[in-house]
Parts: sequence; structure tokens; C-alpha cells
Amino acid sequence: MVALFIKNVRQSGFMHDCDDDGTTGALRDSVKRQTTKARGLTLVEMMVVVTIVGILSVIAVVSYRRVTASARMSEATGMIFNIRAAQERYHAETQSYADISADLASTYPAPAPGGFRTGWGAACSNCKAGMDWSILSVHPDGPVLFGYTTIAGQAGSTPPSFTVSGNTISFAASATDWYLVGARGDYDANGVFCQLYGTSYGSQLFIDKEGE
Repeated sequence: MVALFIKNVRQSGFMHDCDDDGTTGALRDSVKRQTTKARGLTLVEMMVVVTIVGILSVIAVVSYRRVTASARMSEATGMIFNIRAAQERYHAETQSYADISADLASTYPAPAPGGFRTGWGAACSNCKAGMDWSILSVHPDGPVLFGYTTIAGQAGSTPPSFTVSGNTISFAASATDWYLVGARGDYDANGVFCQLYGTSYGSQLFIDKEGE
């Protein structure tokens, strides 16, 4: 009876795709498709992947450098703003601005700023005699990367000039008391200094060699 049933089934074509061991053609096709999907990347595909990864890496590095440079410049611009505000408070109390630094190159707290940070609050080694940064209420959040200067004068005197992008910024004799504030930094330690200047004449900020 069973043999007759199998014979009828085979004659009907229902099992025409079966092998003698019971493995169907459909199963073989499935295995072939899985084998094809499991193949490795071709050389061209690998080169495309490597190229894309390289491009993304370059973009990431450039973006990181821009963010880092922006953060460093933020310290300098923020400190100049703080020093200017402190100078105005000092003038309101004493009727004169604080003439602290020997010149615009005599920076504090680091006399020669570089790729390092220096704590604020130590005695000034290159300030004018009898002057110190402690007379201005300037309190940075932590050690600073740039060095800072501030000089001042009374009405009738002439502020010193400074250079920005190869151009000399000079002033005539001032009709009022005046001050200049400077920031000087070399955070990549390549010997080229980025310098920023603010004045009592307005809110403009002069920047020389930004990003250096």
C-alpha cells in the first residue's frame, strides 16, 4: 500500500525535484544564494570604502582644528573684554587708567607664552615699577594660554602704535585718558605669535595672525 502511494506521488510530479537522498532542488538553490551573499568585498569595493573613510577622517581633523582654534581665541577675546571692563572700573575709582605693563610685548602671566597654560595671580616680573596686575579685578576661570598686557596714559599723550596684518595702527595725541589691552599667544609653539588688541576708543578688536 505504501509503495503504491509513493509510486502514485512520483508519477504525479509532486516529488520530481527530489534527489534520491531527499534533498530538494529548492534547498540547493537556497544554499547557493546564501553562499553568494556571504562572499567578501571586491578590490574596487574595498578601495571605495578606504577612500570614503579617508575623506571623513580629513573632514574630522579640519573640524577639530577649527573648534580648537576657536576655543583658544575665545579665551583671548574674553580676557580682553574683562581687562577693559576692569580698566573702566579702575578709572571710575581713581580718575586714571592703570598703566601696568612695560610695553605691549611685556606679557603676563607668562613673559614668553607658548604651547602651555600659566596660572593667574603670581607677581608680575615685567610690569612697570610699583605696578602689578593685582590692582585690576581680573579673575580668569583657570590658567591661561595667552599672555596679556595693558598700558595707559593721560589726556594729551599719544598711545603707541602696533601692527596688524602688515599695517600700522597709530593714534594721534588723545584728548582723553586712554588705555590699550593686548593678548599674545603661540599655542602651537612655532615661534609665530597671534596678537589681539583692544583700545579705549571703541569696541573694535584688532587681530594679527589669527589661528597661529
